[in-house]
Amino acid sequence: MLKKLLQISLLILATFSFALTTQAADLTGYAWSSNIGWISMGNNGQNYGVELNGNNLSGYAWSSNIGWVNFNNINFTGFARAISPNANGSSGWDGQIKLGNGTSYGVTKSGNNLTGFAWGDEVVGWVDFKRVRVDNGLSVTACNAIAVGPDLDFSASVSGGTPGYTYHWTINGTPIAPTANNPYQFANYDEGISYVASVYVEDSAGLQSNVCNTGYGNPPDDSEPTIEKVIGKDRMEINSQPLSSPAVSSSAQFRLSVPLSVGSATLRINHPAAGLSGADVTCRLARTPYAGSTSQFSSCADPITINEGGSNLTLYLTTRVARPVQVLNDNNPYAVTISVDDCSAPNSCSDTATFDYRVGTVNPI
Repeated sequence: MLKKLLQISLLILATFSFALTTQAADLTGYAWSSNIGWISMGNNGQNYGVELNGNNLSGYAWSSNIGWVNFNNINFTGFARAISPNANGSSGWDGQIKLGNGTSYGVTKSGNNLTGFAWGDEVVGWVDFKRVRVDNGLSVTACNAIAVGPDLDFSASVSGGTPGYTYHWTINGTPIAPTANNPYQFANYDEGISYVASVYVEDSAGLQSNVCNTGYGNPPDDSEPTIEKVIGKDRMEINSQPLSSPAVSSSAQFRLSVPLSVGSATLRINHPAAGLSGADVTCRLARTPYAGSTSQFSSCADPITINEGGSNLTLYLTTRVARPVQVLNDNNPYAVTISVDDCSAPNSCSDTATFDYRVGTVNPI
């Protein structure tokens, strides 16, 4: 009898522990069908939404064309179903949208995002889920570094998510092996060196938090922002365009490091075509690659302020040179220079990165 009670107790404890370590995550964003348009996953303060718990889905999404879509009690190989399939006048449609067949197509979770396609016969067609994000509230709310004897303790405060956290630290530009230890102990630090650190957390559900930046020590008086080209990107990558094209665009990727003591830096872009008569030279600087829209471009002559301290911030520069710029179409390389500083006078305390390119060709990278 005692043995039986012990087995039951262990079963209850195992069930209770599982309940403690699992948490449903909200889906946010939109899925897209070229036939019916956007399907909203809700949440983010809305009074409806779809949740993901492991690989199991529940809740409702909304489409302005087919109405409510039921995701209850299905997984990534099940069927979501439009509640009113005949609302758009297509009689006979069963409203089913298959999330995947487990082999040739399907929706899956990758980190904090969904990827892949679902299929709805007759009305919906292919549904792309790449704009749907998984959010279980995981967040690093604070991070800190303190000296404890000969060591530095880097710690992070975490909220939300599914317990079983892994901490990903980067200290002075060097990634540290993922660890479950919090704080992370950095042994035998050098008192004469300043330490700049960042951390993000991954939970047991495979979701990632925001990045938190911290540091320790006083940087030397001559500590300034630095800029470096991404390895392999010795030249700007130019779109291969005929000389009759109305514009030539080029892109480059680089890393920017801004000491936490500085807090911000100013970027200035020097393009060789800027001084040519009739040339319209515009630039776009962003955390994401150029996606084809010209609305985010502005004059390259305008200084750009980065209000973000930290090491190895990845940025993308895209330039557009409108015709006439035939004077650039020869075999000489031209340089686009990016300078970064934290001073009021240009180039008085700055670092630079220069990208060489030839207009109208694609250079190896």
